[in-house]
Amino acid sequence: MSMKSTKRKTSKGSFCPEHVFILQGKGVYIRMAVDDITFLRAARDYCEIHIKGQDPILVSVPMIDVYHCIPPNKFIRISRSIVLNLNFITKIVGNQIELADGTRLLIGKTYREDILSGFTLIGSRKRFGR
Repeated sequence: MSMKSTKRKTSKGSFCPEHVFILQGKGVYIRMAVDDITFLRAARDYCEIHIKGQDPILVSVPMIDVYHCIPPNKFIRISRSIVLNLNFITKIVGNQIELADGTRLLIGKTYREDILSGFTLIGSRKRFGR
């Protein structure tokens, strides 16, 4: 019996890796720069794609499917329902991350340690490697 891989897959599209095309209507896809996506939020079998300076777009695919289509070096999963673009983080406040537009997103308990250990924290009393 084979186990399903938990390793993150990436999109097979290679024509324009810095952009994605999002279904807007029947047979109509709009081009979106990956760098303009601030975060993804799961909404059952749908995904809200939050975009810098625009209203969110709701697509009828699970967030995990969208997550597999974006570059892994630019986004981080901070909870079961939120994937965040690293370029929009301005503050970490307790168990929340604040974005450039003032939006605050909760960090899930199981993700907190990995998130904090992934950043260089200057001025922290925690001593690593001792």
